[in-house]
Amino acid sequence: MERERAVLVELVREAYPQLETLVNLDQWMSGSGVWN
Repeated sequence: MERERAVLVELVREAYPQLETLVNLDQWMSGSGVWN
């Protein structure tokens, strides 16, 4: 699951490079429960 999440974060960062909040995207997803 960690690998899938890392790939997703990477894809989103490539799609939306202007969003600096993506730095914390992995932490947000880990705590949201949606991706667990």
